[in-house]
Amino acid sequence: MGHLLKGSYCGADTWDVKNNFKPNGANTLTYDRTDSFYKNVLGILTAEYTTSSSSNTGGDTSSGTSSGTSSGTSSGTSSGTSSGTSSDTFSGNTSGDTSSGNQSGSGQIFSADLGIKEIKVSHNDVAKAWENLNNTVTVNVTNYGPKDAGNFALEFYSEGSLVESKSITGLANGATEAVEFTWKPEEVKNYTLKAVAVPGSTISDPITTNNELSKTQEVLHNGYVGDKPLETYTHGTVKGNLIYDYGNSSYSNKISPGGIYTVIHSINLPEGATVKFARLYDFWTWSATGSKGVDPSMSLTFEGKSLTPEAEYSDKKGWGSQYDYPTGTCAYNVTELVSGNGNYTTTVTNTNNDSKNYFCIDGVGLLVVYEDVSGKEIEYWINEGCDVVSTMSSSGGLTPEEATVKIPFEGGFINLSNVDEAKLWTTVQSGGHGGIALKFNEMNKSGAYNSTPYSDLDIDEARPVGTYLLAENNTAQIIAPSVTDNSGDYLTPSNAILVVSYKDGTTDNTNGTTDNSNNSNATTDNSDNSNNSNATTDNSNATCSSGSGSKATVSLTVNITPTISLEVTPNSVDFGTVKPGTLSQSVPLTFQNNGHGSIKVTAEVEDQNNGPFNTGLTLIRTNVLLTANS
Repeated sequence: MGHLLKGSYCGADTWDVKNNFKPNGANTLTYDRTDSFYKNVLGILTAEYTTSSSSNTGGDTSSGTSSGTSSGTSSGTSSGTSSGTSSDTFSGNTSGDTSSGNQSGSGQIFSADLGIKEIKVSHNDVAKAWENLNNTVTVNVTNYGPKDAGNFALEFYSEGSLVESKSITGLANGATEAVEFTWKPEEVKNYTLKAVAVPGSTISDPITTNNELSKTQEVLHNGYVGDKPLETYTHGTVKGNLIYDYGNSSYSNKISPGGIYTVIHSINLPEGATVKFARLYDFWTWSATGSKGVDPSMSLTFEGKSLTPEAEYSDKKGWGSQYDYPTGTCAYNVTELVSGNGNYTTTVTNTNNDSKNYFCIDGVGLLVVYEDVSGKEIEYWINEGCDVVSTMSSSGGLTPEEATVKIPFEGGFINLSNVDEAKLWTTVQSGGHGGIALKFNEMNKSGAYNSTPYSDLDIDEARPVGTYLLAENNTAQIIAPSVTDNSGDYLTPSNAILVVSYKDGTTDNTNGTTDNSNNSNATTDNSDNSNNSNATTDNSNATCSSGSGSKATVSLTVNITPTISLEVTPNSVDFGTVKPGTLSQSVPLTFQNNGHGSIKVTAEVEDQNNGPFNTGLTLIRTNVLLTANS
């Protein structure tokens, strides 16, 4: 009540607290020891009202209490409608919380006082909370006594919603237990977290103000997590092959305003080969003005022609005050500029005007896919992007599993029985760590990134992966090493190419193949027969069961769908009477593709005789160009 009361060293004292009494809510008597001697305290508060009488003017008291223990009880009821209560701060309660006046007034002894002491949030022992990752919330709960606590529940809430409740099987007097919860926030924002101790039926814990504790927790996005898969830019087939060349690339160091970086690529195609398409990759990193990360101000020319990126990818740490610099990949279409064999020059210039600005180039890659009549039929997937990952001590506690870059090769269906070989190219900026793992489906390879051609542009070229190839949904993963493996690593996977070549020189499945991959119900799959006018699509389940040496009759039901089937509606058009030099009415045509493969349709309308007939009518002919795509 803010009023200092003093009494004798022993016996009983009374005080008139009329001027300090609060008629509503809790009145608190706090006992503060000021010397080494021990004193028991029993507080009784009575309130008398002139507006009513009472047959019970006060609770029973015990004089001369000297048992050496503080029961913390209070009693005393006033006459009329109001009861007076008193609550104590227990000597073992270091939290400073006091009872809010919810004692029964019956002289009951408190068996245990449960209190939430602290809420700590971390990610693998780093005091951070990351979006979309599993974080650890540690709640320290203490029993302030005076008795051991029985079973009770500890609840954890985020933004008012229960995340998890755990049962605690008892807590000794004076003991503290650290209870861990897993929390995965889905947004970047400040969260209100709350922990609540819920006493069980065997615990008397009237002091409830310390039974719960709230905390505001900041949640950030960690850019070092693997969260930007390298997506498939294009997937297709060609009779020929491809070249992936990094020329005389080298790490540039800082390129200041006006600085120039140059790479020369030497392309050598087989005789008679022609370029199907060509793509240029500019791998840049550490772009900043002073100590602040910024997007780079750069211009790029290829063979003297200034180019604009067809696609741009970037990533950065995204938190903290150090090393939050973006890294990226710029992809350029240079098909029209690569005509055949020879040297091709790329020039990158820093165009920023701020003298404190700079960026670095890890290298430049040139991809050329070419057609060769004497070559094999290949199927290719070109994936590109930029995903910065790190497991170093500055990464915020990320594990290798969290710092994993996924590379899904999307589209197509591979006839595994017709595969000659399969190879995988992967490009990693800032590689060069023996602990980086490369996975391709069930393949798991360490040591793939050995600083070839150099650590800043680590390219694992043409790795054989045919043994691990799947018919569809092939996936590669690049995994950063653990922080315990030579301090972890920082790396940026940026490019991946999967090439499958076929034995008979074609990817087409014109005769149908049987895929008996551990399936007792053998099924025939001709889903890639886009160039066969009588292609057979997915089938019903053909089954056959017979004993050794016996005969059996097999029944097979299939659905026949032509590769190309185009329906044009209406099948005839009447434009009516059209005078020379005037336009006819517009008549819409509907094209419906009922075939197995995709087609491209081009409609043309021609005057059959370069003018109207004597009848005044014009004959119409529609030419449709059909192109079947695999």
